[in-house]
Amino acid sequence: MMPNVKMWEKEKIESLFPMEIASCIINIPLFDMIEEDKLVWYNDIHGQYNVKSGYNMMITSTGRGEEGTTQEDWNCIWKVHDPPKAKHLLWRICKGCLPTRNRLKDRCVLCPLVCPICDCYNEDEMHIIFSCLVSTQARQSAGLDHVVTSWIQHVGTAKELLLTICQAESREVAGKLAMLLWVLWKNRNNSVWEDIKESGQVLGAKAMHLWQEWKAVQCTTSNKNTQPELQQQHTQWQRPQFGWFKCNVDAGFHNDSCKTSGGRL
Repeated sequence: MMPNVKMWEKEKIESLFPMEIASCIINIPLFDMIEEDKLVWYNDIHGQYNVKSGYNMMITSTGRGEEGTTQEDWNCIWKVHDPPKAKHLLWRICKGCLPTRNRLKDRCVLCPLVCPICDCYNEDEMHIIFSCLVSTQARQSAGLDHVVTSWIQHVGTAKELLLTICQAESREVAGKLAMLLWVLWKNRNNSVWEDIKESGQVLGAKAMHLWQEWKAVQCTTSNKNTQPELQQQHTQWQRPQFGWFKCNVDAGFHNDSCKTSGGRL
C-alpha cells in the first residue's frame, strides 16, 4: 500500500506477483479510515486475553471436558455435613487439581516423587489420602476404616471412591471422612514446608475432635435461628421542621453480657 494512503501500489504489486495473484490483491477493498493494527484474542467476546479464556481454549482443543461428572455428582459433595474447607478439598481431589508430587511432575515441576510422609511410594491422590500407612492408621483411629475398605475394591481412582462414598453413605459419615482427609492433607503440607508430621493415631483423633466441635457449633447456631424473633417497632425517619436540627441516636441492650451500647449520627 502507498504510505499513509489507503490505496494499493499497483505497479509494485504487479512487479512482485503473477498477474492472477496481483489482480486478487488489487481487488481487495480497503477501509477509508487509517487505524493502528492491534492484537485481538478471538476466544473472548471483548478481544482481551485472560487465563480463563486460555484454559477454556486448551480444554476445547484437546477434548478434555467434563468426563462423566454431572452436576448431581458435585451436589453430593456440597451436601456433605462438613465445613466448607473440607468440601473444597473434596472438590479439588475430584477435579484433579490437588498438587501431589506426581501431578506436579506432569506439570513439569522439578520435585521428588516419593511420599513425604512414608518415604516409600510415589505420591498421588490415592496414596496420600487412602493407601499411605499413616492414612490407614488415621482411618482406623477415627473409626472410618470400614467405610473405605467396603468401597475401595469397586473403584479405580480417588475421585470415584470419594463420589461413591458421598452418594452412598450418610452426610455425617461422608463429612467425617472429608474432615479426616483435610487433616491428612494439612499434615502432609506441614511435613513438606515445616518438617513437622504427626502419627496416624493422633491425626484420626484430631479429625474427629474437629468435626465434633464443628457439629456442636452448627447445632447451637441452628437453635438460635429457630428461636422466635422479637417484634420490633419500625419507624420511618422524618425530616425536621425548618429551622430545627435533628440528632439521630440508637441504643442496644445485651442481656447475656449485661452491657448497653449507644450511638448517634
